[in-house]
Amino acid sequence: MGDAGTTSKLKEQAMNAVAWSDLAVRPAAEIRGSKRRWALIIAIDFAGPIAYFTWGRRPMDPAGHSVETP
Repeated sequence: MGDAGTTSKLKEQAMNAVAWSDLAVRPAAEIRGSKRRWALIIAIDFAGPIAYFTWGRRPMDPAGHSVETP
């Protein structure tokens, strides 16, 4: 594993840390599904954190209300 592999692994770890931190402080009402499930999904390579930020968080307006359409 050369420099590119090390850089890639560091980026993956940083993405995981940011996603887990966000998951830890975000209220359950703002998460699609269970926090436990998303914590496990985040651990899946690069795909997990990307999935969490794309589909795991409910969109909220500035007042803190869900803006999802049924």
